[in-house]
Amino acid sequence: MKSSRFSFHLVLAIFFGFTVGIILAGAQPIHLTAPEKMVASLSRAVGLTPEQQVRAGEIFRKETSALLAIPEKERFQKGDPIRQAAREEIKAMLTPKQWVVYAITPQVEGGGSNINAKAMTARLDTVVSLSPEQKARVLEIYQRFAEDVAMIPEDKEHFPQRIDLRQAAQAKVRALLTPAQQQKSDSAPKGGSGGSTTVTYTTITIE
Repeated sequence: MKSSRFSFHLVLAIFFGFTVGIILAGAQPIHLTAPEKMVASLSRAVGLTPEQQVRAGEIFRKETSALLAIPEKERFQKGDPIRQAAREEIKAMLTPKQWVVYAITPQVEGGGSNINAKAMTARLDTVVSLSPEQKARVLEIYQRFAEDVAMIPEDKEHFPQRIDLRQAAQAKVRALLTPAQQQKSDSAPKGGSGGSTTVTYTTITIE
């Protein structure tokens, strides 16, 4: 059972193409943003009231403390419920309008989405040199993908539905490319800007 849960989380990380918080010998650390900065980013994204900022600070501090209490080697597997609980607490304190914005805004911009449509479009453009028209359309597809995924519960049972949405979005993007661009995308190395992604194994530190 433990192996099964690990496999699911690892596939989820590969699916979204984001960095995974697992420690391996010689791995380079990434930063788990300090709670105060998380509040500031969230406020910029959704426009928190002063009262919401106080509550968000409490949630993020509790989340950070709980994650740091887990040994680094176990933090990726055991930390997911903590992150999900914090997300639910954030959802409860936001208005419906704020929640929609939060759900589709990339984490790097203060939101809760693992999908960064702008970054995905930029990576593809680096590999295949999109035209301005293609770039606009690809961004639109990825943004819609992020919106659709945000509406799906974040649990193992709904994971296949997320996979289907990912594949549908990739198919739409591929249909926009010329044969030459498709070849470039297909031949891009894993972890590059084509159709494949890779996982970076890291430790987590506090900024």
